[in-house]
Order: sequence, then C-alpha cells, then structure tokens
Amino acid sequence: MKIYHLKKITILIIIILFFLFNGVYKGYAETDDGKIIYYTLLKGTINKKLATDFEAVLKEAESTKAKALILEIDTFGGRLDAAVKIKDNLIDTKINTIAFINKKAISAGALISLATRHIVMAPGSTIGAATPIRLTYWEEKPAGEKTISYFRKEMKSTAEANNHPGDIAEAMVDPDVKIEGVVEKGKLLTLTTKEAIMLKVAEYEIEDLEELYQKFNLQGIVIEKRPMPWTEKVVELMPSNKMILNPTLIWFLLGLVLIFLEFIVPGVILIFFGMGAWFVAVTTYFGLTASLESQLLAFAITSIVLLVLLRKWIKGKFYGHVSDVQDLTQNLDEFTGKSVVVLKDVIPGKMEGMVEFKGTTWRAVSDEHIKNGEVAIITDVDGITLKIRGKKEG
Repeated sequence: MKIYHLKKITILIIIILFFLFNGVYKGYAETDDGKIIYYTLLKGTINKKLATDFEAVLKEAESTKAKALILEIDTFGGRLDAAVKIKDNLIDTKINTIAFINKKAISAGALISLATRHIVMAPGSTIGAATPIRLTYWEEKPAGEKTISYFRKEMKSTAEANNHPGDIAEAMVDPDVKIEGVVEKGKLLTLTTKEAIMLKVAEYEIEDLEELYQKFNLQGIVIEKRPMPWTEKVVELMPSNKMILNPTLIWFLLGLVLIFLEFIVPGVILIFFGMGAWFVAVTTYFGLTASLESQLLAFAITSIVLLVLLRKWIKGKFYGHVSDVQDLTQNLDEFTGKSVVVLKDVIPGKMEGMVEFKGTTWRAVSDEHIKNGEVAIITDVDGITLKIRGKKEG
C-alpha cells in the first residue's frame, strides 16, 4: 500500500514539475484578459539584419495580441532603409508601442522612437541629430539635398502619426528649420531628456523599466523578453563598408605587411615605412589626419625622417654595418670567418640560398653546393649578399 501511494505521489510531482517547467520555458504567463507584454532591445548599429529580426519579434507579439511592445533604444543610428522598414512596421501595428530611450536615440534611432506611440527617456539621454550621411572610402559626408528633404518629411509624418510634434522632428534633420526659442537656423536639433519632455516629444523621465510599468499601468503583467542577441553582439560584429574601409585599420595592416616584408627582404628600409604607416594609423584614429591627402603626407614625412635618422644606427646594431657604403677595411672583420647556418640550399650558378647571421636572414652565394642545415663560413660580402664556403670538419 505504501508503495502504491508513493507511486501516485511521484507521478503527481512529475506532472506538477512538467507544467511548471513548461510555464518557465514559455517565458511568460498570460493575464486575465489574455494579454502579455513584449520587450526588446535596439542597441548598436541599425542595419538590415536588425530590421528583419525586429519584424519577426513584432509579428510574434501581434500573433499573441500583446498588450504592449516596449523598445529600449540605445543607438547612434545606422542605415536609413533599415530604419524606415522598422518605422513602417511600428506605424502599421495595432499594438501599443513604447520607446524607452536609455542613453541615446540619434539619427535612425530618433526615427524609430518617433514611430512609437509613447516615448520615455532615462535621465541624461538624448534624441535627435538625424541628418542623413553618406559614407565615402575615408570619411562621412552629409547626404544630398534630395535625401535630406525626403528624410525630413519622413520624420515629420512619422511624428505626426503618433501625435509627436512634427516641427521638432523636422528640425532634427534639417539645419535650415528654425523654431523660435528652440533652435536657431543653421543648427541641428538634439534634445536632452528634460528638453524633450518640455517640448512634448517625450512623456516621462524614468529611471528603469519598473518605473515604466508603473507609469503605464503595466504592473503585474509578466514580460515576454526578447533581449535580442543580435543587438548586443551580432550587429556590432556585422561588417559594414565603413568598417571594411576604415583608414585606421588599413594603415595598421599596411604597416604590419611592410614590417613583415623586412624579414623576407632584409635591407633596413621597409621597416621604417611600416613604422610610418603605424604612425598614420594612430593619428587617423585620434582624428589628426582625417583626409587621404594628410594621411599620405604624414606617411611620407614620417617614413623618410625615420629612415634618415635610424637606419644607420639599426644597421650597426643588428647587421654589423657602420655605413651605407660598404667599407671593406672597416667592416669585413665583422663578417669574414664568421659561421652561418644555411636555411635554404646554396647551389652554385643556379639560385641564391639563404643563411642566418646575427639573428637575421641574408641572401648567400657560393662556389660549392651547401645544403640546408649545414654550417658555412663567410668569405666575403657583396652589399646584402654573403659569399660563403662549406665548413670543413677537423
């Protein structure tokens, strides 16, 4: 009898655990009216991948007839077409949408925020500066008048569709828009949290999501969270034209290649051009050489100055040379009779071999066949080529 009851209790516990696990796995519990809340995070660069993934989240929220969709926004912007796609989906949805600007909603982020029915902002946040830009190989430039005109109206119509001030939205895009007491002509509008509330762009200043739930009477409703890994990791790693053609990265890689080539083709020249490229990478990173012309000028000057000042010292330190012109009376003692290790077969009259001397690779020639791994003796020097002979045993 005891065993029978134990089995029933065990089965009952398993059933309870199953339903509890199923509820946790779903990630939300429905309210009495069958409504839930969806939350997602739009962070990082706005691009097509993010727009597509957001559309999927919105459709899921619509299929469950969610009570609200909360978007926490922290972005400097991104692609205009991707932002417009997100905006269109937000305008068309019947779900109550709330933008929680936590830090910044700049450019495309401002458009997405205005596409929601309600905007709230964390202390110290900003919204605005939405002038479209176009990327060149080396820098960002303002978009043409046609694009600015389009985006200005896009911002205004989006704002007005959700009862946000349309003139404020226009001033975020076009510096020619003047609003008395708000922004002068010739300046782009960006609003702080308190300014946005005063101008009725945002409704509340809130510290966190809990306060947001309280302001919109959403307390007690369990949230279906979509933290969106793409907003925190994938989007920031997605290659863009700007990142691929980033001048800082290009100059750094060029320097790396030049310094690597110095070990293949010794001569104490390429290393200085590599150092010059790295110098330009640093100045470009800090904005000191923004244009291509200034970068090339800095590269040329730095490389030549380093070449003139340091080549002689480095050759004397690591190569045994004391002047650019080989002076046999002074320098032959540094080479003649010294042992070297053959790195590549030295074959008479057919090809130049390679040897290691003082930690550096040198070209080598010989009147006899000396194999890889053997030890040889330097007999003469011709520029950067060593003449060697086989080391006789005994």
